[in-house]
Amino acid sequence: MLLVGSILIVNNPFAVAQDADLTTEPAPRKSDGLALDALFAEQHIAESGVLIRDRARSMSRQRAFKFLTDWVLPNDQHSGFRVTTDYVASSPQSSARIVSPAIQWIRLANELKKIDEIRTAISQSRIHSQRDQCDQSALLALLAIEEGSITLAGELLEQFFSLALSDANLLHETRQAILLCADQAAQSPELSLIVRDSAEIVTQHYLKEVHRTAWHRHFWATHATLHVQSQRHVNTLHSSGLYADELDTTQWHRVSRSSAFENGNGFPSAKWYITAGSARKMSTHGDDFLFFASPLQGSFDIETDVTGFGYRDTQLMIAGEWTGLIYDHRHYAIGNISGELRRVPLDLPMQDVHSHGSIHIRTAVRETEATTFYNARPIHVQPLTPHRDPWIAVRSSHNTRGGVDDLRITGTPTIPDTIALVTSADLSEWYDYFDTRTAASHRLNDWKGTVETHPSGDTATEITDARATELPLGSSAERLLVYSRPMIENGSIEYEFWYTPGETIAHPAVGRRCYLLSDEGVRLHQLTDGRYERSALRSDNASEILGDQPTLNLLADAWNKMQVEVTGDELRLLLNGQLIHQTVLELDRLERKFGLFHYADQSDLRVRNPHWTGNWPKQMPALDEQDLAVYATAELDRTAEDLPEVFVQKIDEQSILDRKFTVVSGNASADVRLSDDGVRLSRDGNEGYSGTLLGTVVDVGGDFDVVLSYDQLEYKATPGKVASIQMYVRAANEYTDVGAVQCTKGRDDKFSVQCLKMQTVNGEDRRHYFGRHPTEATAGRIRICRRANKIYYLHAENDSTQFQLIGEEDFTVEDLQDLGIQFGVQVQGTDGYSRARFKKIEIRAERLGGLVTESADAMLAKFNGQREQLPVSFHCDFSTTPLDTNDFHTWGSLSDWDRSTGGILVDAVGSDKWTSAGISLKHVIHGDFDITFAFQANQLAVPKEGDYTQVFLQVETSDVDRMQFNAMLSKSPRDAIVSQGQFRTRNGERYSYNRMGSLGITSPDYLRLLRRDTKIYIYAGVESEKHEYLIGSTSAPGVPLAPFGVRMMLHTGGSDRTSQMLVKSLDVKAQQLTRLEVGQIANPGTRTITPRTPKPSTPPTKSLPTRIIESVRGLFQ
Repeated sequence: MLLVGSILIVNNPFAVAQDADLTTEPAPRKSDGLALDALFAEQHIAESGVLIRDRARSMSRQRAFKFLTDWVLPNDQHSGFRVTTDYVASSPQSSARIVSPAIQWIRLANELKKIDEIRTAISQSRIHSQRDQCDQSALLALLAIEEGSITLAGELLEQFFSLALSDANLLHETRQAILLCADQAAQSPELSLIVRDSAEIVTQHYLKEVHRTAWHRHFWATHATLHVQSQRHVNTLHSSGLYADELDTTQWHRVSRSSAFENGNGFPSAKWYITAGSARKMSTHGDDFLFFASPLQGSFDIETDVTGFGYRDTQLMIAGEWTGLIYDHRHYAIGNISGELRRVPLDLPMQDVHSHGSIHIRTAVRETEATTFYNARPIHVQPLTPHRDPWIAVRSSHNTRGGVDDLRITGTPTIPDTIALVTSADLSEWYDYFDTRTAASHRLNDWKGTVETHPSGDTATEITDARATELPLGSSAERLLVYSRPMIENGSIEYEFWYTPGETIAHPAVGRRCYLLSDEGVRLHQLTDGRYERSALRSDNASEILGDQPTLNLLADAWNKMQVEVTGDELRLLLNGQLIHQTVLELDRLERKFGLFHYADQSDLRVRNPHWTGNWPKQMPALDEQDLAVYATAELDRTAEDLPEVFVQKIDEQSILDRKFTVVSGNASADVRLSDDGVRLSRDGNEGYSGTLLGTVVDVGGDFDVVLSYDQLEYKATPGKVASIQMYVRAANEYTDVGAVQCTKGRDDKFSVQCLKMQTVNGEDRRHYFGRHPTEATAGRIRICRRANKIYYLHAENDSTQFQLIGEEDFTVEDLQDLGIQFGVQVQGTDGYSRARFKKIEIRAERLGGLVTESADAMLAKFNGQREQLPVSFHCDFSTTPLDTNDFHTWGSLSDWDRSTGGILVDAVGSDKWTSAGISLKHVIHGDFDITFAFQANQLAVPKEGDYTQVFLQVETSDVDRMQFNAMLSKSPRDAIVSQGQFRTRNGERYSYNRMGSLGITSPDYLRLLRRDTKIYIYAGVESEKHEYLIGSTSAPGVPLAPFGVRMMLHTGGSDRTSQMLVKSLDVKAQQLTRLEVGQIANPGTRTITPRTPKPSTPPTKSLPTRIIESVRGLFQ
């Protein structure tokens, strides 16, 4: 097309007119111009922009103005406007840019003060189509921009884009005018804001174009400029940081894989938008990268969220290799600097994460391998050598615009002074500047690498490129191998090359400047773009001998040592220790890529042991100093260290027995498995929600930071239901604020981690789920932090040391409730299950208290000592003394006292309604108390589904809320027996029942319930072991216990079954104990207590439906 375009221009008198008198030129024939116009539809015109520009430059200004007027405006030679764009390649002096004769014409008219003249000419031109109308509007808008009439330009641009975007075909026809208008508007902050949204529409229209031309890439670059300009303008207008400020980072360098194809086609430089904690590629040059400033060796982790899918795919390149998930979620790609190498099938498809838009990637680099995880699933293991490629980069390919968020580098990396430039035989760090755009595995053409490790441990490397004998000698076939990372800092690259006169040589190159070595001296060769070269530059171009060095000390048939040194903007070349050339580099630092050059038709190339000693940063930035890391996470780590109170506890069998944790939901015998390596919680599904939860027996006040470790996570969700593990905190404020982190298999059958914030308002639970992130982690850490009135939710996958911030919310500053930190598993639906092992919890807070502050043995000894100090005692041994009705009230089926039975037999006949049989104490108890109930469970019937068979020691307060506290031995329908603690609270007209704890003590001899100040404690004792186990504790009012408020009772769950217990003794120690006589007022001024059957201690049917949070509250009985 370029050749055709050139021929047409030559045959067009307007194109070839020289700077001569117009009257000497033959008048063009109307029929010739219109015929060409009709025949070729001016397909050549767009690619003629550079030639037209150069023609106009060769003329006088007046002549050029006439020439460009005739070229742009409709006339006898062409029927429409010519609002076109062409593109020129980058050079050492300038970057690739847009060329437009229309813009050249408008600027020349402004210089000649002929703006009004051309405005009239544009306005009066005949309009034949909507395309003409669009071009006319574009030219008028461009005129206004040139004049600086911002208001008028804004109105005209809105008119132009409104018309151009009204039809997809029209958009495509006028795309060059669209580019020009957007490019010129981008020079003004006000106009950028006007044009930005229209440019976004155009960008989305061409999003799926795989083969992106210079127009596409320049428009993407223009759109990026519009985006940045408009954001800056908005910040200026509002005097606020509505948009994050762009970061001038020195830790990450913008680098592109620029070859003859990209440069020759005039592709613009890639534009990256980098802010604190985030980087986005806004426009593309080719395959574009962000290189970390320092090479890294040693062991370290890189962790980040990369954008994915929707042409936003982004990868991490480590040790010369990158991996990326393919859109089908069934394969992943492996590639290097040259591009994609191959695709690998996944054992199981990744879950669809299109809707989330990002993938959490972590690569763990160790001595011999690097393991990459996608959303916590191990995907790829890359073998590593001791001399691996040390560069880390973020990669975004030529047809994507992606980025990263919260990129962290942690571990123990080392930064070397010197690195090898060849680390593998596939030369993964290098690319061929003249690659043939074939598969990446073939893009190095005949370039080859070898790596040999000697017994001494030393490594020898070599790069070779054979002479192309099929090429005719003298064709000057350029070959350049480019090292991917530029020489940004001061430094020196050294290597040896083999020299045989006329046969083998290697010339150094920096950027597009090649320094040709010969016995006569050094000549400068300006690299061409091969078949993509648009200028007249020849491939055999070479300067005269540089400098005063008459000859070079090249050693024939031997290895010669070459040094390429860069200091500031100065380049020095040394051959065998002798300075042979010194010059100033007129190159941007990011363009200073080192290369090896030769003419393939003239010589072979052999280079060995290239290495680079650079003045790159030698100190790894701390996490809170890393530009792409999210600072909020590092700040949470820092402030956590300032919290004065610390509780760190391994979760294992001993910690459960020591009552550092208590089972607050689920079956302690069937669903809790204790070991020295952790506590495994499980729950199989049934109707509604069910769960198994442990509570931490610690009081927490002020700011806090809680970290929970887990592994062996397995869950299965019933279709349309949920299975999860979770940790939550619950505050003691008016609305019972709850914050939770949940790892779930959701209703959409996807794995994720998410946040929950819940409040109870007027008895209704209001839940807000947010911050959902895909994850397939089977192990990790959950973290919840409160700082002032904010709560933060975090998660770390598998063995990662780094937490991912997944959400934050407002939260009360009130202390947490009793058992206010709970964790466990949960499942909904009959076919699901959830299982996980919990290993460790770390709690830091401004204030810590509760049972965890002292050992279980010390606490029990303290309570026993306090019991002996209580002044009032009441003891009844039913094995030797019959029941005294002055002291006790009975209900249900009790046997007559018989000394031979050893106590009083109580039989509880089951019913489908809640019933019980038992004994209550006719005493009012004031102040602290300590009550022990000794019994023998002769027969505990297996209850019906949904019920329990239970032995109770129960106390009830005398205040209006009538709180109950229960020490229980409980048998489930699965025939599992546990010892439990429970309390009842009042919520309006309804009661709620809460688990205090549960322990797999299956055959206790006695239950013990005691109050100290405003705390209730529950124990279960085994006489044969001479041991008492703390089941749980909770806050309690200091009011007296109600008359008949101490009860020993038995409940059988379900009809057609009976249970039996033997009541052996009751021992009461208290500050005050008063027996009630018949008709005595129990609570003067309130009411008279009549003996009655106690209310059920298990929950009655609730009016509220089954809810998620009920599992958190222990309603799984």
